[in-house]
Parts: sequence; structure tokens; C-alpha cells
Amino acid sequence: MYLSRLIPSRMGSRVLSARIVTPAFPRLFSSTSNTATKHFTNRQPLTNLFQSSKRWYATFRDNSSHGIRRARRVKEQSEGLRSNFSGGAGIPPFWRNPQNMKTLKRCGIFTVGFCCITHFATPYVYTYVPGFLYFKSHPQYVIYAIIGANLAVFGMWRLPLCYRILQRYFILEKDHIVARSALLGSAFSHQDFWHLAMNMMALYSFGPSLISWIGVSQFTVMYLNSCVISSFVAVLLPMMARSSLRVASLGASGAIFSVFGTFAYLFPTAGISLLFFPIPGGAWVAFMGSIAVNAAGFFMRWGAIDYAAHLGGSLAGIYYGYVCREQIKEKLERRNRRMGLF
Repeated sequence: MYLSRLIPSRMGSRVLSARIVTPAFPRLFSSTSNTATKHFTNRQPLTNLFQSSKRWYATFRDNSSHGIRRARRVKEQSEGLRSNFSGGAGIPPFWRNPQNMKTLKRCGIFTVGFCCITHFATPYVYTYVPGFLYFKSHPQYVIYAIIGANLAVFGMWRLPLCYRILQRYFILEKDHIVARSALLGSAFSHQDFWHLAMNMMALYSFGPSLISWIGVSQFTVMYLNSCVISSFVAVLLPMMARSSLRVASLGASGAIFSVFGTFAYLFPTAGISLLFFPIPGGAWVAFMGSIAVNAAGFFMRWGAIDYAAHLGGSLAGIYYGYVCREQIKEKLERRNRRMGLF
């Protein structure tokens, strides 16, 4: 900021007033009542100038050092993001980052709470809610309902009026999770047609056989919980690997891998094919091969695919496959005891 000042001067018998522009420092010039000449008989202006200059230099030094430190910190973070798994230079472990721990805590609480609610509420819904009783006698329509929900969200992405809702509830922005329900909504969201087609084709391939074997209630619990668990793992694993979180994730792939894992656990020798080519070894061999590919893709950073969500869904599928097998064994034992065979 600059100020305008008037400095009187005497030239002969005339007094001239010259307007000059000077910095906003303390006044350096003083005038007597009779003579207007430059002099420094008063030391106070010099003292004020020295103090102002000292304060200005201190401010400049602090700002400069802050800018240098910030630039160095940003550079270290960028180098750490580029290195990914080369020691994670510049990026502290996730448990030392308060923001990461806060995100994990919120997502973890939502995941555990949602899984508990679906576990206890889903059997009640299919037993006592009139609109859901139809699915118990027609289990394949649950698969159609899931496919229809994914198609509806896919159509919403074609409507600009829905972008605000979709960005908040149907896409998982890992570095800025606004709504925790996005852990579930992102598993029903697809932007690309081929992404949607491949996932729904896989669901239609394994879903009807699996739901007829384990039941409508257990399949719904498995699918919904796998959606949330795979999304949570998609946030957790990049933090543990000190990888970048500035990416968004969406799609039903995590839940589909859970369906595939449960099917492979229950029917390990079932024959399956990939693009009409049979896979030797059965479903379990193919499933273990998919886990190996997803693990390699996660560590090697292959393409723009959320391999962490695939791994989370696969682990959930193994767990629910074990739970379903134990429940089926228990039901068979009760039935045999009832028939008097044992």
C-alpha cells in the first residue's frame, strides 16, 4: 500500500508543493515553522523506520520458511504417492494419520452396524413383511430385483439432475467420504455399460443356483453385507499400503466375487467356463486363480481397477461359504434326527 504526501520546499522566494508517492513507512521529514528543509534532528522517525523494517523482515522470513516447508512437504507426499510400495516415502503409516484413522473408524462402525442389522432383520422381513413373502416361493426374482436396482442407478447416471445424489450416495470417494451409506450405494452403481453387463452376467450365472441352495434370506444377507465389506476393504488396503486415496470407486464387482466365492466353497468341483471356454479344475481352482490375479493387480497397480474391493469380496465369500455349509450340515442333522435315522 502506498500513500500520497505533500513535501514543501523553498526555491528562492517561492514555496512549491510537490506531490510524490512514498511507501507507507513512518514519516522521514519534518519542517520548522519558518524553514521547510530536510533534516534528521529528531531520531524518533529513524527508530520507527528501523522497527518497521525489522517487523517486515521477520514477517517475510516466517512466510518464506512456511512456504518452503509446505513445498517440501507436498513434494515428499507426491514422491511417496509415485513410489506406492517403495517404502511409502513421505507418507506416514495410516495409524499415525488422524484423518485416515477417523475415516476408518467411521467406515468400520457403519460396516459392523450394517452387517448386524441385516443379519437379524432380513429373516424377519422375509417372514413377516407381506411384500417379501413372494420371494420365498420365487427366489430367482431376488436376482432380478438386484439386476433391476443396478439398471435403475445406471439410468440415473444419464440424468444430470441426479448427479448430486449420485455423487454423494452412489460413488465411494475414498479420500472424502461424505455419506457412509456410499459403502453400500457404490456397489449398485455403474457408469460404463460393459462394466454393468459383465457384473450382471456373472450374477445371473452363479446367483440362481446359489440362492436356491442357501435360501433367500441367507443370500440377501450375504450379498448386502459383501457390498459393504468389499467397500470397507477398498478403503482399508490402500491405507495400509500407503497408496493414493484420491480415486473414486463404484461397481458391484466386490459383491459378485463374494457370490462367486460362496458358490466355489459350496461346490468346489462344479464346472464353470470363461467366455464359453471351460476352466479345468472346477470352481474352486478358478476362484483361487482369481484371488491370485487380484492380489497381483493390487500390488502391481494394473489398470484402473479396484482390486482391493475384489479381494474384500472374495474373503467375504469364503466366510459366508463356510457359514452356509455349516448351516446346511446342521439342517441335515436335524432332519435326520427327526426322521429317526440317528
